[in-house]
Amino acid sequence: MSDKKILGKKIVYTNHNYLRRYYITRNRLYTIKKYFFIDINFTISKLNALLIDWIKIILFENDKKLKSKMIILGIYHFIIG
Repeated sequence: MSDKKILGKKIVYTNHNYLRRYYITRNRLYTIKKYFFIDINFTISKLNALLIDWIKIILFENDKKLKSKMIILGIYHFIIG
């Protein structure tokens, strides 16, 4: 884990490798689908976490393009099953 201070606020990010990003994304979407009708607040929080993680990758992490590509691939593979 790493962090940066921006305007006095500490931003923490993980800097996982690209392959781990793929599995995190795909599995997070599977979990969202599984619990969608059971707990909508949980679902919203997981979707929010996915978006925030992606923004942190774009702003702070190394290998932004490759990690973003793998996130998109994880989304795609989730959709096609």
